[in-house]
Amino acid sequence: MISDATNVRVEFNSTVYGEDEDAGMVTFTLIRIDESERPVSVLFSTANGSAQGNYQAGQTSQTWHNNISFFAAPFDFTSIMDMLVTFQPSETQREVQVMIENDNVYEDNEDFLGLLTLPGGSEGVALGSASTATATIFNDDGKPL
Repeated sequence: MISDATNVRVEFNSTVYGEDEDAGMVTFTLIRIDESERPVSVLFSTANGSAQGNYQAGQTSQTWHNNISFFAAPFDFTSIMDMLVTFQPSETQREVQVMIENDNVYEDNEDFLGLLTLPGGSEGVALGSASTATATIFNDDGKPL
């Protein structure tokens, strides 16, 4: 139930997502649950789990964006930091796609997180209970002999 003070809630439609490594991307689905007719925004970010993104801890957002093509270390997915996702008044669902790397190396299945947060000034908006989701990248490479 949505409280009187907060008439809009945004969350993932599932807390578990997954794709084969060769799919190229994992799609997270965000849903808007509300009784209002106004645009609503949330921020979407990823976080490392056993899968490693191409964002390096300690970097500022600006240096990460400026140096994204210079990473030498292998990565499993393309990191996203505070991407603004806006629902227009008639929209109840939005998708965010995260690129995953098909590295042709046998490894265990790996996972990473999708995270929702609220941007500043988000009055009347709340995150639902599913504000964190796990995405699994399923290994599709054969085990070496």
